[in-house]
Amino acid sequence: MINIAVCDDQKSFRDNITRSIDKYFKSKSIEYHIDFYDDGKPIVEVYETNSSPYDIVFLDMKMTSLNGDAAAEIIRSYDKKVILIFVSSWIDYAVTGYNVDAHRFIYKSDVALDSAVSSTLDSSMRKINSSGGHIIITSEDSQMRINVSDILFVEVFDKIVSLYTEKEKYQTTTTLAAVEHELEGTSIIRCHRSYLVNVRHITAFRKDSVTLSNNRTIPVSRSSRKTVLDLFTRFLAGE
Repeated sequence: MINIAVCDDQKSFRDNITRSIDKYFKSKSIEYHIDFYDDGKPIVEVYETNSSPYDIVFLDMKMTSLNGDAAAEIIRSYDKKVILIFVSSWIDYAVTGYNVDAHRFIYKSDVALDSAVSSTLDSSMRKINSSGGHIIITSEDSQMRINVSDILFVEVFDKIVSLYTEKEKYQTTTTLAAVEHELEGTSIIRCHRSYLVNVRHITAFRKDSVTLSNNRTIPVSRSSRKTVLDLFTRFLAGE
């Protein structure tokens, strides 16, 4: 799931860019969610209570209470990885993005808005995927955002799915298949009917098991062995 914020005080532009975003993600069959803000202040308040709620934030440069450049500085202080995309009718604002490591600038008056958004989201998704991304895990009373690179393995036992990192164990009542789908395209793949493994954390590979960086050994089924070994080999080769 890709979480997106669109922060712009012009409803007409919010509607236009939302149509372009919808079109992009639906064409790619990628799950996404969009929240809307008409000023920089409320989105900053969200970051004050949740340090990394979004993967991508579209920020208008000129707003009533708190402009996009000021909001971006505060957002960046909480989240170093969020992809910031500036939007404005004034092309001069394009250079402002360097101060907060903005990813792209979109010109509001661009007649080819679909194309501009598609190109921007293509590069944004490449950046998200190259960093490993994250997964949102829902338990009975909360949601947790976990960096994919931190996950060692995922296990299902007695209908409870557990995600293990070096320091924590996170549990959810979803299915292993659902977690596998969320992690598709990452370095985490199925190695057994009850396990997913992050090949980046494998330290030893045996006939029917692998050992991970925390010294935990988990099983590898015969049907999964070649797939896991191939991806592990590619990782060692730096691919």
